[in-house]
Amino acid sequence: PRLLLLALAPFAFPPANAAGTRLKLATTTSTENSGLLAALNPPFEQKYKVRVDVISVGTGKAIRLGRNGDVDLILAHAPAAAIAEAMTRLLDARHPFISRGDDSGTHKKEQSLWQSTGRSPVGGWHLSVGQGMGVVLRIANDKQAYTLTDRGTWLAYRDKLSLAILFEGDAALFNPYHVILVNPARHPHAKVALARQYSAFIRGRQGQAIIGNFKVNGERLFHPDVIKAGAD
Repeated sequence: PRLLLLALAPFAFPPANAAGTRLKLATTTSTENSGLLAALNPPFEQKYKVRVDVISVGTGKAIRLGRNGDVDLILAHAPAAAIAEAMTRLLDARHPFISRGDDSGTHKKEQSLWQSTGRSPVGGWHLSVGQGMGVVLRIANDKQAYTLTDRGTWLAYRDKLSLAILFEGDAALFNPYHVILVNPARHPHAKVALARQYSAFIRGRQGQAIIGNFKVNGERLFHPDVIKAGAD
């Protein structure tokens, strides 16, 4: 997905799984807030006769859940001059900025953007709240502060907010999602075959079409990278 600065490989699979099987998926709060999984998961569940249990957390915690074997797979973010200039202006102005501060993909991206300026956001104006994207948007709205958000959560919440987009479109704001399977050698109980089926589904033609055609308030949120939307 694209982030916004706001101000005010093939696998061979076994047969389909028996009904009642559950797949544990850890994903980011921004993905859950966007509503994408509500459109993406039901076709997969119907096709494979399974249930996808979604655990919505920050990227860092999602990875820890996978590392500990508490989930079967992860859908999260992978840990330029124009955006660097905008971030520098924020540093100079010292106007309140709300940071997720939760080790999420968006938080990591924010940190990398500060680093691009060669300076650190030090001081009481930079508020690290340790919350998901929806809560952060509400806090930023209440305090009339700046924040960095993904487009999906912004579109889901914007009718309830008085914030406006300050900066968007820079390539540096691109923050792709990756599918990560839990290592079955470390966690034999992980449903690796089913996780691979889910990975193949969202990377396949049907899943990529759902992702590419998913919209909130008429606006497209995600850009499929495996199979481009509208491709034959």
